[in-house]
Parts: sequence; structure tokens; C-alpha cells
Amino acid sequence: MIKVNGLCKGLVSGLLLLAANSVYALPVTYNFSFTGSVTSLGSNVVYRSYDTTPTVAFSTISSTPTTNLFGFTALPSTITASGIFTVNNWGSSYTGTVNFDAASGNTLKIVGGNANTTLYASDDTSYLTGGFPALHFTNGQLDDFDYKKTTVSKFNSNFLTFDDATYVAPLATGVTGKTTGKNWTEYRVFNAMAGTWSSNLAVSPVPEASTYAMMLVGLGLVGLMGAARRKSLALPA
Repeated sequence: MIKVNGLCKGLVSGLLLLAANSVYALPVTYNFSFTGSVTSLGSNVVYRSYDTTPTVAFSTISSTPTTNLFGFTALPSTITASGIFTVNNWGSSYTGTVNFDAASGNTLKIVGGNANTTLYASDDTSYLTGGFPALHFTNGQLDDFDYKKTTVSKFNSNFLTFDDATYVAPLATGVTGKTTGKNWTEYRVFNAMAGTWSSNLAVSPVPEASTYAMMLVGLGLVGLMGAARRKSLALPA
């Protein structure tokens, strides 16, 4: 019986060690999340620029409130980016780029607002052509989040800032207006929401199926050891 218990203990120790090593083996898949703080809620504004070479003067033609992508109506408000990525040697010294394009196998979503509006990696304009969206890290800290959705419900992220701004020019051109004889161009600036990302990520490893299998076998062996011990205690002296 002692030999059986010793064998079981050895197997359990070995399996637990393998499980621990597999969690932190290279490469490793991780869950991640980080937040963005909305710092301003804006309007749909039309500007007119007047060519006063070498400078350009701007005049506001109209400004109307507009609904932002996530339906925020007051500050403070937050959005969350989360998903799964696979990298080598993740840690406080990790420096590199994690891509979320179609070929990467990584996943990304951005969620916010009472309606839980969700943007996915596949909504990025460059998702199918490669390289984007992307997270850039220096010493384990996020220093750039590249994301650009140029279709309806636009969203743009660059470095650690984000907005839903779109610049359309020209809407119209002419040589009349407040500055007679000068060329002018009208621009629409749609910036209903803007904010900043946190550089700190919550990251946790995703155990592989083989890890779970080894842990279950280990638990089974622990149960076997307990049953064998109870049986040995029940035997008459």
C-alpha cells in the first residue's frame, strides 16, 4: 500500500508540474482587457475656411448636437476593449506588437454605453488586408492602440486616444462669403465623442485543454490515494 501511495504522490506531483509548465509555456494565449475614459461629448460642426495665404482663417457655419456611437449623454463614461491574444514571453518587460487582423487568430471587441454597442476587430477597415487592428507595448505597458472603422458608426483609435471624428472636405467651395475675393472651403467635423485609453491591461493566461486534462487526472489520483488510505485504516490489525 505504501508503494501505491508513493506512486500516486509521484504522479500527482509530476502532473501538477506539467500543468504549471504548460500554462506558462511559449507561446501562451491570454485573456486581456483595458478601459477607455470618455473625456468629451461634442457636436456635428460645419466650418468654413478662408484662404488668407499664408494662413487660413476658420469660421463656424453651424453646430448641432449629435448622438455618439455608444449613446453617451453625460460624463464620466467609459468603454472597454477586451479579447484574447497569443504572444511569447508576456510579462512586465514585454515589448512588441500584437495584431488582430484576419490571419492573427486573436480576437478583439470594444464595448460601451447602455445599449452595449460592440465593435469587433473585423470592423476595422484594414482587418482583411493585414496588420490592423493592433496593440503596441513597451515594457508591458500599452502605448498605442491602432483601430480605424471608416464605415457607418465610425471609430478611430490612435496611440492612447480615441474618437468618432470624420473630416469631409470639401462640402462646397467658392469665392464669396465673409472675405470677399478669397477662396473658401467648407468642412464638416463630426466629433461626438473623444477620450483616452488606460495603458494598464488586465491579463490572465488561458489554460489549454491538455492542462485541464492533466489536472483532472491529478485530482483523480488524489481521490484514489484517499480511498486507499481509508481502506488501509479499515483493515483489522
